[in-house]
Amino acid sequence: MTSLDSKNLRVQSRDSGFCKYVTTDYLDKIVGSLLETEDKPLCETNDFLAGLGNILLLNKTLRQSYFSEHYSIPVVEFIHRLASRKSFLQKDDDLSNFLPCYRMLFLICLDIHSSQLKQVSDLISGSLRVGFEFCKERLFMINDQSYFLVFNEILKGMYGFYAHNEVSRAGIEYGRQVMKSCIDYIVAMYSENTDTYTDLSANEKTISTSLLNLVTILMTVHHVSYIENHDSTFLEILLRLLYTHLDNYEINSESTDAMNITVLIGSIVNQVKSNIESPDENHKSQSKMAFGILKESIIPKDNSNKLFNKLMALIIKVNKKILIFGNLNDNSLYLRSLVINCIYELSWESDKCTGDQVISFVKYIGFLNARSFLTSNNLQLPQDFVLSENIHPNPRYLSEEVKQLDTTLFRTELDLAIGERTDSHILSEEEKELEAEKLFTIFQRMEQNSAFENFVNPIREWQQSGKFEEISSEESD
Repeated sequence: MTSLDSKNLRVQSRDSGFCKYVTTDYLDKIVGSLLETEDKPLCETNDFLAGLGNILLLNKTLRQSYFSEHYSIPVVEFIHRLASRKSFLQKDDDLSNFLPCYRMLFLICLDIHSSQLKQVSDLISGSLRVGFEFCKERLFMINDQSYFLVFNEILKGMYGFYAHNEVSRAGIEYGRQVMKSCIDYIVAMYSENTDTYTDLSANEKTISTSLLNLVTILMTVHHVSYIENHDSTFLEILLRLLYTHLDNYEINSESTDAMNITVLIGSIVNQVKSNIESPDENHKSQSKMAFGILKESIIPKDNSNKLFNKLMALIIKVNKKILIFGNLNDNSLYLRSLVINCIYELSWESDKCTGDQVISFVKYIGFLNARSFLTSNNLQLPQDFVLSENIHPNPRYLSEEVKQLDTTLFRTELDLAIGERTDSHILSEEEKELEAEKLFTIFQRMEQNSAFENFVNPIREWQQSGKFEEISSEESD
């Protein structure tokens, strides 16, 4: 097979139009040419990897329907041999030369089939490990763009790799080391530079997010223990990040940062709670300490808890969005459910029963917000619980601003739909019918979109039970 020109391919691949129309036959030639560069200078290999990476990044169909099945294993084997060289990644190297290699591993991990991953799990893990360890040893020693780009590509590759269940035992074991390193990185990054996320550089923010995402995937998919790596400073950083990301979410609901950090905090809450009664005294002690930090920070004692009020404001604002827009296309619903679940878990106290936990939880967020969670988890309120006094969140825990949000939840939607009247205009029969239709539509939307779980349109019920009657003008005066 005639080898392609590597530099020309790299230039062509910067054109999205070219990438989208690459055929399977041409892809065969590219991969064949790449595999022939094993004993050639690294620059030629990099050109082919960069060109191939651009094509696969932009041509998702080609990647998923052809490359993944036919070339995942041979390219992984090729990269592993490359990463195993003693000359690979030396301290004086230009790190940008290694970006194509790790981007390719990331792209392969996105779509590799389970049966294939079982064959090459250790090879992928080994190649990623080389880069991860190199970057770990140089944290804060190198501060150029190429370092951050390569490090982030390695972290993305690791995230894609550990997102699969089929990771080998050796890969999971190394994942435990990775977890500790990620936590150490985060603590060092904030201690070294700043206490706040907003003061980090753009590169540092990207690395911070990728490190936390990797911790999350290790905990949720492979159950790597946080307890063995508990760090109070790390938890405090997470809680500050949650507050910051919730602030940013109000500005940009497309952002996934608030959701990702809530998933991570929720995962830690669940893990430490389950270890509080552990027979291992060290795990038990560390779990109690971690749970205490999280509970103290999120569960309110009065209306001064800023983080709790930020979480409640999110819940209420999502409810309003549902009423106004119906089905939501962003992450709002999922984020709301994550927050509610987290508050429930932190309502637990070791010396109290489940019923007490449910009561505390409902008082914190209100029955309307808690109802769906209680139903889906088969949780019951005690029969003597006074529901009418706990429909809304307990006002003693809410700031004045959040109280206002909660009390105007329905009024805002009604005003939006039927308008406020400041004059003494008497409605005609036709206008009355129009206003009634608008009101019916509001309640119908609430019922269909489950803004408040098990809500039934009262107007429909009244119609069916005969509660609407013709009222003459004389009777209405």
